[in-house]
This record gives sequence, structure tokens and C-alpha cells, in this order.
Amino acid sequence: MEQIKVVVTGPFGAGKTQFINTISEIDVVTTERRISVPEQRKIKEETTVAMDYGYITIKKDVVLELFGTPGQRPFRFHVRHPLQRDVGVCRFGRQYRSLELPRG
Repeated sequence: MEQIKVVVTGPFGAGKTQFINTISEIDVVTTERRISVPEQRKIKEETTVAMDYGYITIKKDVVLELFGTPGQRPFRFHVRHPLQRDVGVCRFGRQYRSLELPRG
């Protein structure tokens, strides 16, 4: 079986953990902890402090291992280890204000 490592990365609140929870075949191993900064708690209650892990089979003998990185700077030192070997990267962005689309 071929295992391909994919690092899911991006800023705080971009949806990395939600993405992995949505597509993983297994119950995701998460490291979510309650946020202590009141301003950030307005965005969400918990944040990843180490690494999320899940996987999905994309072909009979091919599995994507999904590693979700923390979005906050104090926790990013965990990112180095999974990036030491061949990996794919899925980079999320975050939209901080809503877009207003013209109505036709």
C-alpha cells in the first residue's frame, strides 16, 4: 500500500481541522484546546496546539495521510517534523471580512 503524506496548513481559523474531520475515514486524532485569548474566542472556542491526523483511501492501494498544522505561531514548531520527508501540501487561507457580490 502506498501512503502519501499531505500537510494541511494555513492561518488561525482557516478550517484545517474541519477539512480533515470532513474527509477522513477514521475518527481524527486532534489536539484542540480551549482558546485563552478573548479576542480570538470570538472567532472560535478551540484551536489546534500540536497536529491533527486523519487519512482517506483514494484508490485501492493509495492512502492520503492528512496532517493538520496549528495556525497560531506559538504552536508552529510542530510543523517541522512532518515536512522532513516527501509530502504534498494543502494550503488554506482565511477570509476576515465578508464579500459583497453585486446583485443582478
